[in-house]
Amino acid sequence: MAEQFQVVLTGVTGGASLGDRKVSTVTILKSDYPNGKFSFKGQKDITIPNPSQSRTLTFTIERSEGLDRSQTVKWRIRGPNNPELLLENTNDLDITNGVLVWADGESGEKTFQVTVKPHQGWEVQEVFVIEIYDIQTTPSGPLNGETDPVMSNVTLTVLKFGDPNGVVRFDGEAQRLRAWQEPTNSEGAFQVSFPVFRRQGTEGTIKVFWEVRGGSSSVSDVQPSSGSVIIPNEQRQGSIEIRILPDDVPELNETFSVVLIRTEGGAEVDTAFNVSQFIIWFNDDPHGVFSVSSAYQTVIVNTLDFSRHVQINITRNAGTVGKARVSFGLTYDQAPTGISYVPRSNAVTFISGQSVAITTIAIEQDVFLAINSTFSITLTDVVFIGSEVTSPPRLDSFSKGAKARVPSEAANTRVGFQSSMFSVVDISINEGSSSSSQMTANCELTLTRQGSFGRIEVGWVTGFLANQQPAGFTISQLNPSSGSVIMDHGVVTKTFVVQVISSSTAGEVFGIHLPNKPTTLVGGGALLLDGATQAQIEPRGVVLFSRTSRVVNKMESDKTVSLKISRHFGSQGNIKVYYQTISETAIGGADFIPIIDGAVILKDKEIAADITVQIMEDNLPELAEFFLVNLTKVETLPTTSKQDVSPRLSSLYSSAKVTILESNDPFGVLSVAIDPITTNEPQSRSSTVRIIVDRSGTGGSFGAVKVLLRTVGGGESWDSEAPTAIKDVIASTLQQQGETRQATVDRDYRPVNLEISFGAGETQKSVLLMLLNDSLSEPNEIVFVYLSQPTGGARVADTQDRLKSYASLTIAKNGFWNGMVGFEVGGKQAFIDEDASAKVTLHLKRTNGNFGTTVVSWKVSSVTSERLTSLQGSITCPTITVQSSNTPHCSFDISMVKDEVPEYGSWFLVEITGARPDTSIDESNKIANVSVLSSDAPNGLVQFTSTSRMVNVGKDTTRVTLTVQRAKGQGRDVDVSYRTRQIVPPRQVGGVTAYQALPTADYVAASGTIKFSAGQETEACQTCMACSQCASCKICQTIDITLSPVTASDNPYPKMFELVLSNPTNNANLSTVGAVATVIITEKSELPTFELLVPDLTDSQVLTNMKNSLLPGIGGGLPSLTDKQLTIIEYIIGLLLQQRLSSDDKSKLMDVFCSLMNPARTDKTRGRHKLIPLYEKYVFSFITNKTCPTPDDSSPNPEVDRPDSISCDFSRFGVAKWKPETINGYRYTARNGDHLTVPDKLLPVVATTQACEVVQFIEYESEQWFNGESSDILLNNKVIAFSVNEKSFSKISSPVKYKIFTKNRQIASSKAKCVYYDMTRKTWAGASDICRVANNLDLGVDNYVECECTHLSNYAVRSPNDSDVVGYTLWFYISCYVCMAGLAFAIISHHICSIYSMFAANLLMHMCFASLASQICYVVAAYISPHILTSISGDSTNTSCIVMGLFMHYFFLSQFTWMFTQAVNFWKILVMNDEHTDRKYVIFFLTGWGLPAIMVAVFYVVCYNLYKFVYSMPENFIYGDVGNYGNMCFITNAYAMLGGVVAPMFVCLFVVGIAFIHAFQVAPQWQAYDDVYRGRYNINEIRTLLFFWATIILTWLFGGLHIAYGSLWMLIIFCVFNCVQGLFALVVYCALRNPCLPCFRPQKASYSLDIGTENGPLHVYHPQSPSVHGSLKGSRASLINDSWEHDSLGGGQMKVKRAPASSSLFVTPPGMKSPREDETDSQDFDDLIFALKTGGGFTPSDSSHMESPPINISGGSRDGGYEMRRISIADTHL
Repeated sequence: MAEQFQVVLTGVTGGASLGDRKVSTVTILKSDYPNGKFSFKGQKDITIPNPSQSRTLTFTIERSEGLDRSQTVKWRIRGPNNPELLLENTNDLDITNGVLVWADGESGEKTFQVTVKPHQGWEVQEVFVIEIYDIQTTPSGPLNGETDPVMSNVTLTVLKFGDPNGVVRFDGEAQRLRAWQEPTNSEGAFQVSFPVFRRQGTEGTIKVFWEVRGGSSSVSDVQPSSGSVIIPNEQRQGSIEIRILPDDVPELNETFSVVLIRTEGGAEVDTAFNVSQFIIWFNDDPHGVFSVSSAYQTVIVNTLDFSRHVQINITRNAGTVGKARVSFGLTYDQAPTGISYVPRSNAVTFISGQSVAITTIAIEQDVFLAINSTFSITLTDVVFIGSEVTSPPRLDSFSKGAKARVPSEAANTRVGFQSSMFSVVDISINEGSSSSSQMTANCELTLTRQGSFGRIEVGWVTGFLANQQPAGFTISQLNPSSGSVIMDHGVVTKTFVVQVISSSTAGEVFGIHLPNKPTTLVGGGALLLDGATQAQIEPRGVVLFSRTSRVVNKMESDKTVSLKISRHFGSQGNIKVYYQTISETAIGGADFIPIIDGAVILKDKEIAADITVQIMEDNLPELAEFFLVNLTKVETLPTTSKQDVSPRLSSLYSSAKVTILESNDPFGVLSVAIDPITTNEPQSRSSTVRIIVDRSGTGGSFGAVKVLLRTVGGGESWDSEAPTAIKDVIASTLQQQGETRQATVDRDYRPVNLEISFGAGETQKSVLLMLLNDSLSEPNEIVFVYLSQPTGGARVADTQDRLKSYASLTIAKNGFWNGMVGFEVGGKQAFIDEDASAKVTLHLKRTNGNFGTTVVSWKVSSVTSERLTSLQGSITCPTITVQSSNTPHCSFDISMVKDEVPEYGSWFLVEITGARPDTSIDESNKIANVSVLSSDAPNGLVQFTSTSRMVNVGKDTTRVTLTVQRAKGQGRDVDVSYRTRQIVPPRQVGGVTAYQALPTADYVAASGTIKFSAGQETEACQTCMACSQCASCKICQTIDITLSPVTASDNPYPKMFELVLSNPTNNANLSTVGAVATVIITEKSELPTFELLVPDLTDSQVLTNMKNSLLPGIGGGLPSLTDKQLTIIEYIIGLLLQQRLSSDDKSKLMDVFCSLMNPARTDKTRGRHKLIPLYEKYVFSFITNKTCPTPDDSSPNPEVDRPDSISCDFSRFGVAKWKPETINGYRYTARNGDHLTVPDKLLPVVATTQACEVVQFIEYESEQWFNGESSDILLNNKVIAFSVNEKSFSKISSPVKYKIFTKNRQIASSKAKCVYYDMTRKTWAGASDICRVANNLDLGVDNYVECECTHLSNYAVRSPNDSDVVGYTLWFYISCYVCMAGLAFAIISHHICSIYSMFAANLLMHMCFASLASQICYVVAAYISPHILTSISGDSTNTSCIVMGLFMHYFFLSQFTWMFTQAVNFWKILVMNDEHTDRKYVIFFLTGWGLPAIMVAVFYVVCYNLYKFVYSMPENFIYGDVGNYGNMCFITNAYAMLGGVVAPMFVCLFVVGIAFIHAFQVAPQWQAYDDVYRGRYNINEIRTLLFFWATIILTWLFGGLHIAYGSLWMLIIFCVFNCVQGLFALVVYCALRNPCLPCFRPQKASYSLDIGTENGPLHVYHPQSPSVHGSLKGSRASLINDSWEHDSLGGGQMKVKRAPASSSLFVTPPGMKSPREDETDSQDFDDLIFALKTGGGFTPSDSSHMESPPINISGGSRDGGYEMRRISIADTHL
């Protein structure tokens, strides 16, 4: 409820009074709904469809919050469609208002119902608001309930029924697709209409919203893009108006859609016609307008290869849609006729969206481009690429052409001098001594070039071009006399400096010229610039005062001064030099005779002249005065209007200064005077002493002068300009004083640091020195005063003046000056600990004066003499020269006797017994008390025994026992606790990471207490450390720890945990090193290595154990080491090398290293580069304590030290301690004759005595540590190392040279490389700029590799013999045997059944034999060559290898000469139709077997002469080790191989190719015959033969490559083709073409010819096997004319007309028939042949397929029988 309170003013102070309004009422309004909050329950917005029958809705009102009073709630309905309209009568709802009542205290919900009536037809949507509008309380009063501000009303929406508001759509032409052209800017926008129609109902005004969609341009093409149209009530028509706007943006066809999106007013949108589309056609050249502009065209240079390109920039204006190709022409405008600079035409392609295309056109390399010359670019055509073109792209008619100017960077050079005359740089003039007339200057000459393309080098020479030297002059040389200037690309000018040396002689001239055109590597070259190829340097000279005339001092009595001028660097022509005098302190007319406009003339070739000035003398005393003589100008005679660069005046030396000196010290001589007295220290506070400074001298007292007066000796610093003589005298005086000390500034006197000023005419000044009383005892003290830094021309007096510039004052000693001595107050109580330093230092304090030396005596009391080393003594406290604020003191030590006996604490006294001289003892501080701490653990020292502090066990161990020891004092019972402890985090043990052993998993955690009972207090028990030897003393206890190998954790081995001792009782001590024991669990195989880390082992024991662990096992194999084991071994070796090892230990350590570098090892030692520096450190240890040899000890041929006790099969070393001159150039000789030579200038050598350097040489016979690969890569496995201790050489100027011989002294491989071991990258490196091979391995004569390396490292030779080259394996021999067998069987089968062999087949067998012999030679060479080559050294004979190489060379070439021979034979048969080639058998035989012999002989003779007389190569190694691989004897030189093998082979194959190309061009005339094998068509045999030849060629191609390079893949391919070759010969030429096969075919008829008888010819038929009489040539088909031609084998037949002697005959040429057809027709064919030869008739058999009538051949009269002979087809009249 509402609440009130009042604020009342009750009183006031300060004289004021209260007014009438003293009460203010505050009302707190009702809150939190005390009478109830009424609200609708449920949805606030309710929407229902228009019902077809009555629908009742229930609404709920709830009362919540306060329940005070009875409340009446009234509700009502507003609407429809107007929340301001009160609903009274309606046809839609049955009730419009109501009342609900809640009693006092009643809460909860009450409901009322509203019924919605059914629709009677089309109805619009109606919205009603049901609200609580009044709440009244009963009885009436102000306590009414309140409504919920949110839920005080609900909204009821009854949806429409039907379409009373209509359905909206586009109408008329808006339903069709329309198109318009975009208007131009001049036309302006135009408007289009889109009719909208409302169908169905027309009730109510509706608003239709629309928007335009589509279009791809960023610029709006239509306006507006959205809007609305209103259709009034009862209206159906509306219209949307849109304006199409003009723009300049290129566009393609754009499709737009006007979309009706929604309505207001109840209407619907007809989805079938709610979109109207239209198109705006393309415009503004959417595919572009192309142009070029000269501003964007240029010529560029690629600085990588210095190629030049015309950079063409083509612009695509307007639209950029689609892909277009633009063609253009390009010409160089200044091109001479007939020279092409660039391609004349080209094109560039624009992709869609691309507006600019830049392309570069390469310019020819060798053309000269002048600067600012131009290229013309002309656009010629543009083509659109694609199908979707609207308006074609076009060229801009106004911008189709442009010029590309050649800039300086791309233009070829014309170079010359920037000027024809140059000046020297005066500031660089460097004249000689006074006796020398030479003058040297620098001249900067500038070259300039037109066009800066490329890097050029311009040479210049001293002198002039021909016939251009000045007559009568001598050319003086420049330094240097010639040279060259390099101008990098882009550099236009370049200045170089020459030194011009003037001999100061007449007739010299300096000229320089460019003799030749510049050299350059860029295309087009460079030229000299016309008219700028010569220049002179100062031709008329530089005029200056000579060196002796620039500053001249003269006395008045001299009366004149003569000044010399000279001209240098050139003396051409007459010149006139003007000069004048300038008054300064000397006045012209008073001191000298002035000259206003003087001049001297130097004639041609004249180089010097004099200027004289008169000096006026007087008798007045004067100061120094000076005047100047200036050279004012120089001009050429006769005078010209324009003055050149030369002649000219020197800018530095064109003025001379003449000084007229002063005399007789005009400013005076300064001295200091003081009475030589000794004064006492003032009794009062201070006193003064007077010091007098005098200014005297014969010269008087001119001017004002100053001098500095200073005191020194009491701590002041010296004046920086104090004369050295004064310093020496005063320092010597102080040194001679003995016990006298200097006075102390500000304690004994006030310092003086005054500048004394004398005015003109003043001669004396006085200064007071104040002395102070300091109440201290002091000795005699001395203080000095001195003069320095005089100014104003005065000087300080010296000994010649009989005056002094310094003086001294002595203050007499006073008081008890040597002081009092006693112990320092803080040092009277001191402690001494026997277990620590066993020494105490006591400090003495001196007071009341501590200036002299004093001796203090002391003694010790209250202690036994057995515990201290001394009980009395004395200490000398030295003189204290400077007393500081910290009281000075001296000190002495008292030492205890160190023993192992446990002792409890005690004390003793130290007393000062005396001090001398003049020193008293401070009685209050004469005694010091020293407390002695307990020592040697009198209550016992608890610790683990040394064997238990680190325990190593295998991972299978189940129990470990540790021993705890109580040492030292045994007199009390002692308990000590122990517990196991897990390590956190993992730790490093011997360089290996030990991981946590986990409790409960790896071991059983344990803890407890160990008890030690009081034992015997004997010295034997107190000092016993071995448990087994002191059992009666009861000093040891054990602890057992259980390990769990079965349940071991997953942590890697080694694992570690600790056992910790703590909390000993009865004041017993824990050992600092033995209170913790470590247990390491590791692999069983690694256990011996971890045992090496046990701390109680001696160095010798560790080395012995390590050596034994590396010995071979029972099976003889070396134990395999893991990475962990090696890490531990490296760690231990590193620790051992930090100590001094005995010779026996060094020998053991060498055995360890030797085992680790054993190449038989395959474990982690392979590539273990960390062992290398350890081994080097080990080697350096042998030089320890070596002395540097004296000159007497030096040997002319020193040798390094090689310890006799050290031996190893895999390494040897030498060390030395020599001076640099001995080390430089030293040659170290290694095993096998290898050696290494130190550079001559490795270490600097100075004349003075210098220390020695330690050097070491190591040779390895194993690459175990250097090579991580499985196979060896180094020559002889040899590594040679050289190093200088503690010297770092990143790169050395002169190389280290070393030589390594090959194994068994065989020839070194030409592919060997010199390498050094890069420790940073852990690999062998062989950069050509660091290491190179010094000897020429390509000669194939050296059995060694000589190297030079500019890097200090480990050196070796990497040879391909052991890794890169593959020799001849078993598979090679198998493949060769397969090939040889195939060839042999083919040859044998051919000769066994040679009855039917053809001549071509016979030649083929010759080639097969050549191949067989080649294979045999190859196999024999591969087998015996390694043995032959092993015995050959660089200086031995090579006969065996030569013989083997000659045989192999001959038979290899014979294969191809027989191919050549067969090709010639086939050419004669197939092309020339020669069937009698067998008659040339001898020629063929000599060609096939003789030609290769001639080739080999010529080859050997030529090579022999070239080797011996031209190239100075060993002639007995023409045939030798190919590639120096040790695998094959053949031609060693690559060029000889090309000329002697490859070239002849290709010549033969070239002839083969030509012959068969010609043959296949006339293939129809021979393809159906059988000239190779009887009964087999030529076409098939020729193809088979060519395949066989190709196999042979490929076989030897890869065989030769393998001989040269030795690669595995080459050998594999050779073996494959070799097998194919052999199998092919076996199958094809042995089996399928065996000459014996016709013996097993069906027999054919044979005919004999007619025999002349009386009864006429007798025709005899012999049914027998065919026989051959003589040589059977050709086949039966060859009886027909050889010149028949056939279009194709499978085509139709053609007839060939022949013209025989008597008649014409047309025949059908034979076609190719299958063997079966051949057999079928063979009988008929034989009958035909018989008829042809006998002149008889022929009747085909029934089986014949020939249907032509019988052929009758009638001839003339026969005089007898038919001679048996070959009948030419032309004679048969068939």
